[in-house]
Amino acid sequence: STRRSQLRHTSAQQGREKGGRKSIGWRPRIAADRFASEHMAMGASVQPSVDMDDRPGPTFVQADNGRNTAVGYTIPEQPRTFTSSNASLSPSNQSIPLPKSPQGFSPVVAFGDEVDEPCEQMMMLSAKSLPKSKTLVRDSGFPFGCVLSPLAARTPVPSTTDEPEFCASCGAALNLYANLDFDRNVWTCPICSKVNQIDAWPNSFLGEESPYLTCNALDFEGFGTSSDTNELMQLESYSDMTMFPTLFLIDAYLDEEDLEELKESLLSAFRALPGCCQVGIITFGSSVSVYDLNDASQVVADVLPGRESPTFSDLKPILMSSRVPILPVDQAREVAESIILSLRPFKNPQNVPARLRPRCLGSALEVAISLIKNYGKAHETGELGSDMLDQRVGSNQREFLGGRVLVMTSGPCTLGPGSVVLDDDVDHNQGSVQRSSIKYFTRVAEEARSRGVVIDVLCGGLGVAPGVSYMLPLVQETGGALLLHEGFGKLACSTIKTASCQPVFTNASFDVRLSPGIRVTQLIGPITEVGVSKSQKPARNALSGNAVQVLGLSNSTGIVVCFDPSGCKNVEYAYMQCMTRWTQPGGNNVTRILTKRMPCTDSKDQFLEGICGQAAALILAKKVAVSEDMFTDVEAVREGVEKCVGSIARVFVRKADTERGKLPRLPEELSTMAEGLYNLHRGALVGPAFGHTDERMALASQFIATNYELSQMMVVPVVYQSWGSKFEILPPVDMVMQTSCSFLLDCGAHVYIWIGQNSSKAAKEECRKLANKLCGGRWPTPVVKEAREGSSAQRYVTARLWPMRRESWGEQVHRIPNLADLDPEECYKMVEPYFRTEEPSFYEWLRELGFRPPDPVYAAPYYHYQALAP
Repeated sequence: STRRSQLRHTSAQQGREKGGRKSIGWRPRIAADRFASEHMAMGASVQPSVDMDDRPGPTFVQADNGRNTAVGYTIPEQPRTFTSSNASLSPSNQSIPLPKSPQGFSPVVAFGDEVDEPCEQMMMLSAKSLPKSKTLVRDSGFPFGCVLSPLAARTPVPSTTDEPEFCASCGAALNLYANLDFDRNVWTCPICSKVNQIDAWPNSFLGEESPYLTCNALDFEGFGTSSDTNELMQLESYSDMTMFPTLFLIDAYLDEEDLEELKESLLSAFRALPGCCQVGIITFGSSVSVYDLNDASQVVADVLPGRESPTFSDLKPILMSSRVPILPVDQAREVAESIILSLRPFKNPQNVPARLRPRCLGSALEVAISLIKNYGKAHETGELGSDMLDQRVGSNQREFLGGRVLVMTSGPCTLGPGSVVLDDDVDHNQGSVQRSSIKYFTRVAEEARSRGVVIDVLCGGLGVAPGVSYMLPLVQETGGALLLHEGFGKLACSTIKTASCQPVFTNASFDVRLSPGIRVTQLIGPITEVGVSKSQKPARNALSGNAVQVLGLSNSTGIVVCFDPSGCKNVEYAYMQCMTRWTQPGGNNVTRILTKRMPCTDSKDQFLEGICGQAAALILAKKVAVSEDMFTDVEAVREGVEKCVGSIARVFVRKADTERGKLPRLPEELSTMAEGLYNLHRGALVGPAFGHTDERMALASQFIATNYELSQMMVVPVVYQSWGSKFEILPPVDMVMQTSCSFLLDCGAHVYIWIGQNSSKAAKEECRKLANKLCGGRWPTPVVKEAREGSSAQRYVTARLWPMRRESWGEQVHRIPNLADLDPEECYKMVEPYFRTEEPSFYEWLRELGFRPPDPVYAAPYYHYQALAP
């Protein structure tokens, strides 16, 4: 069966056998005891690395290939709001009177949370408080945890050049919740209550506005330098982008139409790239061609065999000759354009399908990684060594600290190492050939990761079977992205430019520490294990047993931390500290520390009031995305989602919500979580309307690794309805499809522009401008499609909007209150021509699960209606 390489952390303490041994066969539960762990089995577990602070760490889950591997992604908050440029269209043209949002409403805020502080922007907890009742934790199956977006702060994070102070017992960093005694020069750790001696208080403690004492998020920057945190993700802030080249691997056997689109996109991208970016061009087909970017008189390439891995003798002429395969864009732009224009389409007189054409992708990747690994050192020393990057040389020399490889192909590897044959008569998801190919590409990806190389794969072309299962290890093991496009047009151009400008952060790691009695049960994200030597002596800043390596760290990276708070019975507060470390392209080391305090309560009602339904739904959705049944038994996964909602709701139903002879009412505090899971149940990840395995696997790969904001939109789409220069954020329901309106539907990985037959030209243009603003710089680059009313493309939009027309008139008014201004007969005429479906609406789905919908649902934070002023 198709399985993706995954790293999942599960509790090593739960499921202990007699005699103190750790259970090898324990299968963790994703939600409640009735969430049916048989649908979400995670496989056998193995012992984790040594725990430096003697506290139980998570257990790694072993994949089919016998390795401890990983995959992961992040979740989005409510999308940022935008106002387009000048346009004229009066809101009076709308068919449905829409409510205005309260003044000052921010769509990122959930349940009244204020996210002005950077910590709240980067760390979204599923609940503000934790229950003291162990029974409540066990029976409810509520997803306790948080969604962390390490680089997604929208406001500056305070920074200091001081060395952080770490607890001698648990290794936690000094933070604003610690008890300080300036007279005795000691501080008490809030996590483990250890009293620590300090020789001298950091300079950052001086003054009333000390970041140590006022903010629960703090950056520690090494080498005595500091920089604005908001500039970390801007290309202009990198003075050493020459240390991270981007190599373009181009499929040489494309059809004429696809190749012409790709050539146009590459030319446009090269003209727009900053001059400091280092680039290289490699083509692969039946052989590998490495192009010289220094010879402007003619197109010159070194050709290597594609049927086998490159040897020392194959690579030495390239690395030691006068030819230059990697150069900055400002020096190579003219030559690169000549190379791109010289590419020729595949001559196909026998109509060989794209999936069967020879592609030595494995050999091409080995060549690309070898160039990044050895090119600078070979030129510097005159010899080709086996370990070239152990010591950094001067910035004026070609010593690369990492890089990015962007593969542009129309199919899988079919020649040489890692090759497979995708025949209609052969199930390419089965057999030893597939396992051998996946194992090979996993080894290649591990070598790339060890050198700081990120691999992105862009599959394009209509009617292409790209074989996503074979390419997933390349992106999962390096932190890259796998994108499926219908061609290589404008979208490919945007993808190339965005990928080339993505900075590569090296040596990235993540660690989390929790109060005693709380243990980490699972980590989900673009992560892999961190090896900790048993002979290594414990240090104050040592990594804990929960530490992982972060792959391809960027502003779109997200990590889910799941924990079990069963041991919070005798404490008033529990603490959680997340530490992310990385090295910037300039060599500056940054340690970002986020600390959160969570009150513990005996009251079920108080716990319910603090639930963040968006984060809870996203945590459950990401657990579904890494489950083994995700691609083998989708129906079982969908049944598991339904059981999860029912088991959680039954525990928290109040007596006042139960009436004799009626279904119990779903608590209003759980409505947002239920809506999120309803959208997951019918959406692109596990919904019945989206069935192609390759599409599901590519989408799940993005979803696991993306941050809070993007992941949230991938579960619950956001509608921006255009009224000229203003946009209103509406719920993703079918009643927004009005003939006189245009709107934009943002699904995170896909963006759709719906154009009504009678909508104005100004509204259409504003939607297109808004799409450019929303997608600008977003990585992975979303697919943008336009769907006109009555066209075949309308099905993409219809499938992602839930059928609110099936609900009663009163329930529709609850969702959109201003519908009350219309007569029921007028409203019926408005929705009568809609596409008919047997799919249940949200309210009908709740009743099928045995619950009445809460009152009034439209107040949930997903669906505030906001009018955006120019």
